[in-house]
Amino acid sequence: APYSIDKIVPQRAMPSGRAAGDLAARAELAAEEAMHLSAGGDHSKAIEQSTISIELAPRPQYYTQRGVYKIRLWRRQLSRLDQTEIPSSILLDTAIADFDSAYNMDNTNYRCLLLKAISLVYLVRWNDAVAVFKLCGEAEETSISLQSRGYLTVLLDSNTKLPADNQPESIRSSLARIEKCLGNIFYGDGDFKKALKFYRRAVLFDPRDPILHTNQAASLFELSKTYSPAQNFLDRIDAAQEEEHDDADDADDDDDADDSMMDSDQEEIQHGSKYRLRARKATLQEALQCCETAIGLDSSYAKAHWRKGQVLMELGNLKAAIECFKTADSLASLKQIQRDLKVAEALLKKQQDREKFAVKGYRAIVTPRQSDVWRLADNIRTRKILKHPAVRDALREIGNDPTALNQRLSDQPTIRAALRALISHVDPTFK
Repeated sequence: APYSIDKIVPQRAMPSGRAAGDLAARAELAAEEAMHLSAGGDHSKAIEQSTISIELAPRPQYYTQRGVYKIRLWRRQLSRLDQTEIPSSILLDTAIADFDSAYNMDNTNYRCLLLKAISLVYLVRWNDAVAVFKLCGEAEETSISLQSRGYLTVLLDSNTKLPADNQPESIRSSLARIEKCLGNIFYGDGDFKKALKFYRRAVLFDPRDPILHTNQAASLFELSKTYSPAQNFLDRIDAAQEEEHDDADDADDDDDADDSMMDSDQEEIQHGSKYRLRARKATLQEALQCCETAIGLDSSYAKAHWRKGQVLMELGNLKAAIECFKTADSLASLKQIQRDLKVAEALLKKQQDREKFAVKGYRAIVTPRQSDVWRLADNIRTRKILKHPAVRDALREIGNDPTALNQRLSDQPTIRAALRALISHVDPTFK
């Protein structure tokens, strides 16, 4: 064999049951290694491993895989160049050849057609791209057909024009405009994850446009709002309980096992809650960074200040959020900005009122970090109530349908008022 197993997969051992001389097995291992390399950002080595896979066992998925890595490498090169430069077209040309090979081997592989069309867009061969996108519209897979129709909508729009010249800056601007329009389509449909993908590509082509950074922040902000106030409340309580549990274990290793250990279901719930909270906070922090980048590019862009205020309000920094809303309102008097400003001011007043008086049964707030959720988590009765599956289900139902609280507990006004108070302590926007 022209290639040794060490050359193909130097970091992975051969799985048991596979013969060393099995070329298909070697090709599969090389393809897996390529995926790991690309995920780690080493697209050049990923292309090399994919080439080995193709030479050992030519399959359509290996050609498609190699073409994807070439597109990723081209984008990486693009991000490292100045605005007045653009990478060589060699990578995209060879990627198109790979997608053609894959389609010739399997004419039902619409994914490689979609990738070929996107490569043609990057090469500003828009007429050729339109023809390929029309073929992709026949795909049964919804995501492929949706993206194809989105690209067709933008490319066939009379307002979408070819670059005025072949200068890299004009090409970048045109490509950014296309990706932005696609992002707007998916954002309007409520698919914020896909919208974010296109906004990120748009920023890659034209990083000096503050609108693109602001749109990216808007998608991230919407993605952070993935579950209801009631579910958010439960996650915060679970995370607080887990942190308290960890602190107790560190302080006293001699506690009784029944008191220091949770059952497996409760442990899984708490770890999931803590993960969701961290992921949500990371998403909001990224959105905040996008807003700051947009403001740095154009401090007079009102929407960037408005989006920053929204993110800060969600992070709990109400004073800074109010300042952002006021700045945005001074730049552009919009009803949305004025509405959010009133909400933030009302929330800040409520927070300040709560800080003045200690709530019966809980500690008073003495530092900004000691929010209501930590005080609720200190209460043994609250923890026992929220461990009950029926109560958790009721709270989730309340979050999805605010009228469910009155319907479910119509004959229990005391419990209904207590649940409403619990949620509103942590999420004042809950009605």
